[in-house]
Amino acid sequence: MKPSFTFGFGLFPLRRNCDLLPNMDASRIEVTREEEHNNWLIRIWVGDEVIRRHCHEPANAARETLLKAALKTAEDEGYTVDPSKVIVP
Repeated sequence: MKPSFTFGFGLFPLRRNCDLLPNMDASRIEVTREEEHNNWLIRIWVGDEVIRRHCHEPANAARETLLKAALKTAEDEGYTVDPSKVIVP
């Protein structure tokens, strides 16, 4: 069960991560290593928009670990994606 958070003012609270709202589909996800910041960068494409999130897995992390981290990050942002559309080195 997903947690439900209510925030907002007055009579119209806003809900985030609510089970009543469907997740949006992401076009693809790409995971790359950013040596400058010494971490992994997860890019989530949703149409023309690109969402960038950093992941602090070790540099020698296994491909499966990075795949799980990318899918979890997309889910946390409210997106679903087919695992075959995730590009991991």
